[in-house]
Amino acid sequence: MSKNIFSAILVSAVFAMSSVPAWAVGSVAYRLEVADATAAGMGSAFVGEADSPAAVYYNPAGMTHVDGNALSIGASLIQPFGDVDRSSGTDQMQRHNFLVPSAF
Repeated sequence: MSKNIFSAILVSAVFAMSSVPAWAVGSVAYRLEVADATAAGMGSAFVGEADSPAAVYYNPAGMTHVDGNALSIGASLIQPFGDVDRSSGTDQMQRHNFLVPSAF
């Protein structure tokens, strides 16, 4: 009986710990909320007023406010950069451009 309880606790702990990296990425690392230009311009306050095809991304319940059929196509240009200051000097991140398409 105690082996079964120990096994259940061990399996639960493994599953709980496996979700930690996914959680951390959403909270601090790279987070891109540029699915719609209107929503980005509103500072993501678009959630309460989601009345365009991008409602699928921000607030699926807002799709009930979209009149008729609608299509939204866009792209976001992402240019990450960064510098690291060290005692031996400054290192710069290689610059790359990423074009991220979106369609709703």
